Amino acid sequence: MRLPAVQPTESADLSSAEPAVSIVVPVRNEEDNLAPLIAEIAKALDGRWAHEIVYVNDGSTDATGDKLTELKKTYPQLRQIRHAASGGQSAAVRSGVRAARGAVVATLDGDGQNNPAFLPQLIEAVEKGGGRIGLAAGQRVGRKDTGFQSPELVRRSWSREDDHSTMGLAVCHQTSIVSPALSSRANGSPAR
Repeated sequence: MRLPAVQPTESADLSSAEPAVSIVVPVRNEEDNLAPLIAEIAKALDGRWAHEIVYVNDGSTDATGDKLTELKKTYPQLRQIRHAASGGQSAAVRSGVRAARGAVVATLDGDGQNNPAFLPQLIEAVEKGGGRIGLAAGQRVGRKDTGFQSPELVRRSWSREDDHSTMGLAVCHQTSIVSPALSSRANGSPAR
């Protein structure tokens, strides 16, 4: 079976300042998880690195696109890339990484199950590597997924001290930080 062609389009204007860090978040029909996760990302990175938050709206059929447009008013570092039809999470991550302008690119799931508070530790690990480290990845120990997790439930679990002790340096499932020099923007082109 062939996947639908994915034609990403950008709906946000770009500032002239180049971010040091790009956070790529693929989403599909996650309208209720957008504001809390964006706030958590901003809280983790504001004042530490110039950054952008690149949401890839993978063909959402709910109000995800409209909510991201509204949130851009509060978070100028927010960008939205749109897929007209869903191409899946991997296609969304690829579009986001290709559009990212930061020297360091981080990915987070958009469902609120990854804790952005651990992003600084992962970013610092790449920075401290002095070019020898091109990837830092997190893994959540003892993950207990359900079919759906509300942002409130996820935030409560993040705040529990025992969860922090099992997470260590790494943040959680499917969170990774990539140096573009290593990834070459995942498409063979030189890093920007």
